[in-house]
Amino acid sequence: MNAPTGPELSALRKKAQNDHRALRGRISRLSDDAIDLILRDARSHYAWQDKPIPDGPA
Repeated sequence: MNAPTGPELSALRKKAQNDHRALRGRISRLSDDAIDLILRDARSHYAWQDKPIPDGPA
C-alpha cells in the first residue's frame, strides 16, 4: 500500500481537520473518567502472539 501524496494527501488532511473541528464543536470538555481512560491509566500492549500475520484484509 502506498501512502497518499499530492492532491489526495491534501484532501485527506483537509477532511481530517474538518472532522476534528466538528468533534471539538460537539465536545466542550472531557470528563475526568475519559481522561483517566486515555491518559492517566492507559497502558501499552506488552505481549505478542507467536503466529503469522496473513496478507490482505482481516
